[in-house]
Amino acid sequence: MVQSSEGDKNAQAYAPEAMSEIANLDQFYHSPAGRLVSYLLRRHLQSKLSLNTDIDRLGFGYPFMLMPKSNLPVLVPSEMGALAYGAPMNILTSSVHSHAWPIASESMNQIIMCHGLEYCFDGAACLSEANRVLASAGELFLIVPNRRSLWVRDDKTPLGHGRPFSKGQITKLLTKTGFEINEVRRALFLPPSFTNLPLRLAQTIDRLGSYSWALFGGVIIIRATKLRYATKGKSARAMMPVLSPAIKPAAKPALGRTSQ
Repeated sequence: MVQSSEGDKNAQAYAPEAMSEIANLDQFYHSPAGRLVSYLLRRHLQSKLSLNTDIDRLGFGYPFMLMPKSNLPVLVPSEMGALAYGAPMNILTSSVHSHAWPIASESMNQIIMCHGLEYCFDGAACLSEANRVLASAGELFLIVPNRRSLWVRDDKTPLGHGRPFSKGQITKLLTKTGFEINEVRRALFLPPSFTNLPLRLAQTIDRLGSYSWALFGGVIIIRATKLRYATKGKSARAMMPVLSPAIKPAAKPALGRTSQ
């Protein structure tokens, strides 16, 4: 019998630097800590998203933990890499340029952007595309890492990767790209080192944190509306045409099973 060396054991361990960002996210949200984080985030968002409402809705980044049973189509920015799934298909995903979405202008009523903007090389161009795709007065739900939080200092979690934002930075960027800010809140007040706690205790600490250290929540959640007459600078990508139907997106289950 051959015994494993220390190097073999390390190779089998979680090594985010050896994986694409989308693979890191997928692995994290299939772990016990990731399931706890997704539960805490859903508590803040489910009543706001109105997922049962029949509207044209689009996801961007990795929003699957917010809606595990939804058939939401999702665009994954190419900066995050790509991931193949062999499980039964019920969610359409496509890897795209963050500054050029293959979606018709003014075709969506709502966009849910989570674990996406922080990885984009040009955040303003990405949000300009979101603005273009949204119908007049359409809603954008945006979740970004909070620059003040302990989570962005822990690279063992997804919030420790990509560019974090302060409240001022993200609201200024949204205003610049033609959005009106309707609501700003913070969420995920549980410190990252406490994610191994039982659910009830973790909920209690998270609730306590929302009062005691509210400015240090792990994420900033923003609900913004597309201005009816938004002014946008000239750009060669401002009117991205719809791609040929021959270019078919991949399909993916929403946290249906762990990816290999």
